[in-house]
Amino acid sequence: MNFLFGVLLVIAGQSSGGREQAPDLAGRWKVEFTFLATEKHELEFDAKASGAGTFLLLDARSNLLPPAEPAKATWKRVDSSQVTFSGEIEFPIGNVGRNPGILVFKGRFESQTSISGSAAFFAQGQNPNDAKSVPAKTGKFTAERVAAK
Repeated sequence: MNFLFGVLLVIAGQSSGGREQAPDLAGRWKVEFTFLATEKHELEFDAKASGAGTFLLLDARSNLLPPAEPAKATWKRVDSSQVTFSGEIEFPIGNVGRNPGILVFKGRFESQTSISGSAAFFAQGQNPNDAKSVPAKTGKFTAERVAAK
């Protein structure tokens, strides 16, 4: 019986092939992104294990606007190290204006707690999944895990 148990342990150890497990996106992430090298933004991304989540814009807002509220977001894995997440966003403009649209992040896990890649903002009415749609703004992002879920 001990021999059988030992054989099963060896087989189980070999089946993993020594590969590191793919990073898990589920959890809370602080995402910093920049458009045109000067327009800096920050948001909180809460990713659920189901591929759903929320974005909460953390940028300073005018005291004339209501505080930002979480907006629906989704995410999907492209492969073991790449992920895409997107959602609705409303950037404040001046004291009372708003620039609504869809924010799309495409990145690669740098570690279990870090992702970096490209960011694109599509104005309201554009479909980011349409190859003919051109983003209104593009830039780079980094995301750091704040807390696991």
